[in-house]
This record gives sequence, structure tokens and C-alpha cells, in this order.
Amino acid sequence: MNGLEWVIGIVAFLLFAFGVIWLLLRHTRTRLQRLEQKDATLRESEERFRVAFHTSPDAININRLADGLYVDINAGFTALTGYTREDVIGRSSLEIEIWCDPADRQKLVEGLQANGYYENLEARFRRKNGDIGIGLMSAKIMMLQGVPHILSVTRDITERKQTEDALRESETRYRSLFTNNHAVMLLIDPEGGAIVDANPAAAHYYGWTQAELRQKKVGEINTLSPEEVQAEMDLARSEQRSHFVFRHRLADGSIRDVEVFSGPITVQGRSLLYSIIHDTTERNRAEALLKENEQRQRRYAGLLASLIGGGEFFKRTLDENLQNIVKLSARVFETERTSIWVYNADYSEIECRCLYTLSTDVFSAGGTLHAVQFPTYTSGHKTGSVIAAYDVRTDPRTCELPAEYYDAYNIHSLMDASVWAHGSLAAILCFEHVGQKRRWLPEEEQLAQTLATYISFCFEAHERAQAEKALRESEERLREALEATEQLLALIQTQARQVQDIIDTVPEGVLLLDASGRILTTNPVAENVLNSLGIDVGQPLTHLGDRALVELLTSPPQGLRHEMTSGERFFEIIARPIANGSEPEHWVLVIHEATHERAARQQLERQERLASVGQLAAGIAHDFNNILAGIVLYSQMSLRMPALPPQLRERLLIIVEQAHRASDLVNQILDFGRRSVLDRQPVDLAALLAEQVKLWERTLPETIRITLTYGADAYLVNADKTRMQQMFMNLVVNARDAMLEGGELRIDLARVYLADVEPPGEWVRADVTDTGSGIPEDVLPHIYDPFFTTKGPGKGSGLGLAQVYGIVVSHDGWIDVKTHIGAGTTFSIFLPALTTPEAAAPAPQPGALPMGHGETILVVEDNPATRAAIVAALEMLQYRTLEAANGKEALHIVKAHPAEIALVLSDLVMPEMGGKALAAALRQRAPHVRVVVMSGHPLGTEVNTLREAGVVAWVQKPPDLRELAEALAQALSK
Repeated sequence: MNGLEWVIGIVAFLLFAFGVIWLLLRHTRTRLQRLEQKDATLRESEERFRVAFHTSPDAININRLADGLYVDINAGFTALTGYTREDVIGRSSLEIEIWCDPADRQKLVEGLQANGYYENLEARFRRKNGDIGIGLMSAKIMMLQGVPHILSVTRDITERKQTEDALRESETRYRSLFTNNHAVMLLIDPEGGAIVDANPAAAHYYGWTQAELRQKKVGEINTLSPEEVQAEMDLARSEQRSHFVFRHRLADGSIRDVEVFSGPITVQGRSLLYSIIHDTTERNRAEALLKENEQRQRRYAGLLASLIGGGEFFKRTLDENLQNIVKLSARVFETERTSIWVYNADYSEIECRCLYTLSTDVFSAGGTLHAVQFPTYTSGHKTGSVIAAYDVRTDPRTCELPAEYYDAYNIHSLMDASVWAHGSLAAILCFEHVGQKRRWLPEEEQLAQTLATYISFCFEAHERAQAEKALRESEERLREALEATEQLLALIQTQARQVQDIIDTVPEGVLLLDASGRILTTNPVAENVLNSLGIDVGQPLTHLGDRALVELLTSPPQGLRHEMTSGERFFEIIARPIANGSEPEHWVLVIHEATHERAARQQLERQERLASVGQLAAGIAHDFNNILAGIVLYSQMSLRMPALPPQLRERLLIIVEQAHRASDLVNQILDFGRRSVLDRQPVDLAALLAEQVKLWERTLPETIRITLTYGADAYLVNADKTRMQQMFMNLVVNARDAMLEGGELRIDLARVYLADVEPPGEWVRADVTDTGSGIPEDVLPHIYDPFFTTKGPGKGSGLGLAQVYGIVVSHDGWIDVKTHIGAGTTFSIFLPALTTPEAAAPAPQPGALPMGHGETILVVEDNPATRAAIVAALEMLQYRTLEAANGKEALHIVKAHPAEIALVLSDLVMPEMGGKALAAALRQRAPHVRVVVMSGHPLGTEVNTLREAGVVAWVQKPPDLRELAEALAQALSK
């Protein structure tokens, strides 16, 4: 039993052990299955985490909580920060300095430690390239291998934050612009027109507070009807129009003209209209004033055109002309009573010659006033100034007239313009304005004076009808007056165009000032002028250049403009008030720079002075050459006498030479007066100067070195060779006198093309340069004046440069000068260049004197000495002679010797009948008789008219014996 029991016990134990092992294996298999399921689930979860971790566009990073070391990052982290895995794994966030503010990390860690998670932390981070970004971060603590870590997800909100900041900044700027803008601004609800907001400028302009304006509708300040206002807002809301013109009502009840710029705007999600309002009341008034001035100028121009149009005005009778003037004047000036009053010889009475009443279109005349009772009124007419009375009862010039006269016609203002005839007061042109008082404009005073001049022409034309001679003289003055009137008409038309230009483009400087002198508005021209004068536009204006503003706002001493200078600039200023009552509220200043005009006027005055001297020189030349004629002819005849002693021959040659020098002096005077006659032909300036330089090298001091330079171009000009030599000689002598210690004299020739001259084309420029003392600034304006010299007595006549100027101008050129004190002077002469060389006629070779063959020549000369010398010369040339003292006497002699006289040698200028009239008479009465004239002054273009009169040749006084002989021989051979 023991053995069986032992076996049974062993078997039972084995069975039990087997069962336990089976149970353990089953339990283990079940547990392994469960573990495998959990592992698969874990692997699936890890795969989802990995996919989400690496594919998320947001930045995801895992950091150890204790020290912040990076354990892992995704591609989004690299895209956001620029850091790669190699850059950050194993390094802390503080080490790479990714946090701009470490306090943000501390805030994150503290929140995680307190709650285990942190959501929506906005923090600034630093990218790898140094740029700063803004991230929105959420984080949670996670356990990895039993160690706490931080899982962070960060979204880039940099652009969103920038957009939000820009929006806030834009709203701030808009609010600042709206609040602080000086322009009137309103926000309006287009549905109904409620004013949503108004800036302080709007409250100041309209006179209501901002709160009061926000309680109003735009229709309450706009004078349009509600329907019209709504229609205009609809146009602005739909952007069909943005510019509007309205009339707005202010708190004080006044109505102002405004222009409104309006358009849609969204404010805090609400669709509104913004409106910017500009007050245009004053501008509209200024434009209306300019338009009124333009219309007035057109009426003035039409009046003058009516008077002179067609040339019929002065063909009417005196009364018709006077009635025409007063009727046209009344309509233009819009005066009820316009009249012409005539003074008697002793100014004791004044009679109404013509009165026109505008309202009835009726003429009348015949009223008489005793002028002796109104001495002040009469004295005002004698001054020649226009009497423009605003109030006839208080103006000292008009208050003497009886009040009953003024009351009878309701006259309150009048304007009188004096009418002069033969230098004396003859009548007055009177404009009597009825009704309210009238302030006469300066343009009206000027036009009244012009009309008074017309009336004086009418009186003079009436008187000229009494005598033919007086008629011719008056007609000449009339033509001059008509020309002056046409110039005035042209000026008025120009001014009218300028007024239009001011409205359109404003070419002049225009300023608008308030009563205190504060500048309200300027155009660009005025702003440039003020800047150039150093005037601050933002400050009250007290001076313009050298003139105080208070002076410029008063009437100028003469003319219509004030004059103002600043340095070398010259300005003309017109000031006009803009009144809204008895006192001006604003002033309009028009600034015109006339610097160049003044320079041109000074140049014209200089030319006129030279022309006057030239006219005087021509008169002197005639008498002086008469004197020289006898000297030259007697001397030359004496030189032909046989067996003449050498000493006497030498003295006679000196007399002839000195006489010719005297004649050359006369030519100098004629040159600067441009009265000389030129023998123009092609002249090569290079060849001429080359010959002259050889002469100057022998005659100038050795201390002066002369150089002549020119290129290969042609330097041909159409000129009088003798005048060219004289011109360069004068310049060289002038240069010599400027270089007393020696120096360099340089002459340069150049052929240039000038496009900005008339006519444009090729010119020859000759520069004469010295290294002398230079010309002082105060002397420079006078260097071309005749007889002006800075040299001592006996060292200069003052004619050298004046002659140079005259020669250059007479050759259609001009001269320029540049000088520096101590460095020298350059005179530049410009002459028109010839394009192709022209062959010059060969000079005749002198030979024996052409002698006469006993022909009879009638010598007509009013100067007995000159006549005797000419007769002696002709007799020596074997002519027979007859003598006459003037043209009338010569006609009698020709009539007495019709077949005997072959030629008449006559002076051109003589009393009773001159040479030209004599030639014309002989052409009718004795056409076979040839006529040769002599003249002591240059003829110029007069030669053509002499030829038409029958003159076959002419001789310049003093005549050279050979020239006289050749002229007579040629005339007789024709």
C-alpha cells in the first residue's frame, strides 16, 4: 500500500502539477495576447502621433521640463524658426536664445507646473536669422520614460498681429487726421443724411459744437431740398461724383459758398460718407471781381474801337462827333448824365455844349454856369488832373457848386476830365452819377482822360478847317493821336487778355491779404517771389523789398503801379481792395517783375540819344563840309600850278591833308550817329586784320605784344573796308591806352552759328582782348556815349568807342564787352557772315584829270565862298560856268540860256528851292540838261529818290578835284 499509495500520490501530484502548469500556460497565453493587443494599439497610437508630429504645419517641439533641452522637433518648427534638428537637439531653448523675453518661458513653465497644461500663450521668438516673430503657443506636460517633458505646439501669428497693429495704427491715424485737420470734415450716414461725426474744424466753421452737429442732419445746413440732398448723397455713395458745389448755412444764419469733396468710407463696419468742405465764398467774390474787371475792359476797348473804327470819326461835324462821344461814354460808364462844357476865353463862364441823358436817350445843350463863382472847381480843371469826386457835397473840389443843382438831378458823384486845345484848358468832359455814391476806378479816370483827348482833337479839327496849313499840321497830330489811341486800344486789349489769363493761369504773382497783412493765398509765381525776397509766407506781411506794406496799399504817386526794388531786381505792384462794407476786408496784390523791361528801356533811351546826336551831326556835316569844299578845291588847284615852290607845295599838301582829316572827323561823328553812307562790298576780315597787325606792330609800343588767331574758315562780311579799318584801329588804340605798362593785345576771329538771333545763321565774331586795367563798373554804362572819356585833357575826344558802336550797328551787327578790373577787357563784335565770296570790282587807277571841252555848266550854290571855289575849279577844268544862288534863280538862267547849258551842278540843300526840286523842275522844262548834285551830308537811301527826280550823279562835299572832274565827265558822256 505504501508503494501503491506512493505511486498514486506521485501520479496525483503530477496531475495536479500538470493542471497548474496548464492553467499557468493558459493564463500566460491570454496575458501575452492582451499584451500584443496593447502593443499594437500603442504602436498605432505612436504612428498617429508620429504622423501628426511630423506633418503638422504648426511648430511642435518636445523639451525636458527640468532643463529645457530639446528632445525632438518637427518640420514645422524648422519652417517657423529656421532651426534644424542638428541645431537644437541636446541644447536648451535658453541656450539658442529662441525666447525674446525669457520671462515668457518662465510664465509657461509656472502654468504647466500648476495645471499641467497652458493654452494660447502669445510670445515673441527669435528666428535663426535674427528676425523676430510672434507665436501662439499651447503646451502640456507628458512623461517619457518616467521623466516629465513639455510638448509644445506653436502657430505663427506674426502677420495677423502686424495686420491688427496696422489696423489699429490706421484707425489712430484716421482719428488724428480727422480730429486735428484744419479742413472742415464730416462723417455722414447716406441713409437719411445724419451727421455721424464732425471734427473741431467743422465746429469752429459752422458755429455749433461737435455734439450739436452730431444731432443734426446734413439737410439742416445745406440750402437744397431734402430730396436734392439725398440725390447728391446717392451720387457720392455710388462714386459717380466726388466734387460738389453747395451753399451751407452757419449757426449765425449766414450762408456761405462751399465746395465739397465726398466719397464712401467704411468705419467700424459701417458704410458712411466722408465729406471735406472748403469755403469758396471769398474766391467766388474774387473771381466775380476779375470777371467784372474783364467785362469793363472789354467795354472800354469797344468804346475806343467804335470811335476809331473805319476812320469815319473825324469826317463828321464837330457836334456829331461830340454827341457820339458822350453817348458812347454814357453807355460804357453807365452814367445818367454825360456832358461837355466849354470855357470862354477868360474862364469866367462855362457853357454846356452837349448833354446826353442815358435814361431818355435825349441830347440837349445851352446851360451856362458862372465859373468865377467856383474858383476851386475851375482851378482843379486847370491842373490837368481828373476830378473824381465820390461825394460831390463834401469833396473840396466840387462842393462849391450849388446844392440845388445836385438836388435837382439827384447827383451824388461826378468825374471831370479836362479838355486841352493848343496848350490851354478849353472844356471839360463831365460824368454825373445819380443815385447812390460811386467810387471811380483808376481805369475809368484814365479812359476819361483819353476821351477828353479825343474831344480836344475834335475842337482842333474844327479849327483846322479854317486854314489849309493849319489843317495839314493838325492832321499830322491827329494821325499821331490815332496811333497813340490804337496803342492804348492794344494795351487795353492786352490787359483784357491778361485778366483772362489771371483767371485761367495767373502768370503774375498774386497775393490775397487780410486787413492785418496776413497772407491768405498765393499763386506759385508770388510764392517764388516771396521766397526769393526771404519772406515767410506764414508770417504777417509788413514789407516787400524796400517798400512798407502800408505804402503799397495806398494810391501810387503817379501811374497805376508802385515800384519796388530788391538788389538788382525791379518789381511793379498793383494793390486793389476787396470791400464788404466801407472798409476793405482783404487786399489783392499783383506783383510783376520788370527787371528785363527796365534794362530794355534803358538800352532804347541810349539808342535814342545816339540818334539825336547823329541828327545833329548830319546838320553840322553840311555846313562844315561847305567850308572844307573851298579849302580843298583851292588847295588842289594851287598844287597844279606850274613852277610851284617846294615849300609852298608842302604847305598846300598839309592844308589838303588837314582838310581831309577834318572831313574824317565829321565822318566819325556821322558814324556813331549812323548817318554816314557806307561803300559796302565783300571784305575778308582775316586778310584785313593781317595787314593791320603789320602796321600796329610798327606803331604800337614794343612793350605790347600783338597776336592774331583765326581758323581755316572764311571770314567774309559785307562791309565798308575803310570803316572796318577805322573800327579796329579805335579798339586797338583804346587797348593801348589801357596798357600803359605794356601787355598782350590778342585778336581772335571765329565763324559761329547763332540760332537765338534775328535772323539766325552764320556770323563772324571778332574778339579784341587786352590785359590792361579794365573798365570800372560806374564807367561801363557810358563807354559808347559820344564825347564821354576818362582820359585827361588833350588825350581823347570821347568819340572812339562811340564811332565803333555806330559802325557795328550800321553794318547790321552788335557789340558786347566783358571786363575785369586789373585783368583786362574783351570787345566782341558780331557781323553777318557772307556765305560765298563775291568778286570785288577792281579799283580804278589814277591818271590825268578828265578835262572839259568848253561845255557850259550852271553852278547852283547858296554859299558864295563855296560857289566861287567850285567855279574856279570848273574853269581850270576848261568848262564855261554860269552861277545861281538857289533853285529859282537857276530856273531863270536856264530859261534864258536854253541851248547853252549842258549840265547843272547844284547843292542839294538851299533856301527857297533845293537841288531835288530843281532837278524835278528841269526834268519837265529842260529834259536835255543833266543834273549833278552836291551834298554836305550823306544821302543814304535818298539817292534813289534823287535819281527818280532826274539826278544823274552826286558828289560828296568837300569834293576832291579828281572826283569832281570824273563825275562831271561821266555825267556829260551819258
